[in-house]
Amino acid sequence: MIECFERASSPSCSDEEARRLLTFVIVGGGPTSVEFAGELYDFVNKDVLRWFPDLHSHVTVTIVEASGHLLGTFHSQIVEYVEKALKNRKIEVLTGVAVKKIEENVAELSNGT
Repeated sequence: MIECFERASSPSCSDEEARRLLTFVIVGGGPTSVEFAGELYDFVNKDVLRWFPDLHSHVTVTIVEASGHLLGTFHSQIVEYVEKALKNRKIEVLTGVAVKKIEENVAELSNGT
């Protein structure tokens, strides 16, 4: 991950390439994935961006969940709380979308993105 930031900070790296390098996709919206997304957010925003502050606008963290909501059978109040917390952290949550295929550096989703 640090290598992605180092490569994105290179003067020869275009904005488009920097965004690609700094897009992190988490597949699945279960408790482990949601916790990982939060930890990744903290790591990037509290640690890594101290060394690469100019790349902040290029970082994207996205959770992709095939079902209609995160956290499976958890109580709806917990789900709502978590979704609000993720939104406040600008972590994108895609529900009702499945990952169709993963290739090197590309995740193809069922919605065509």
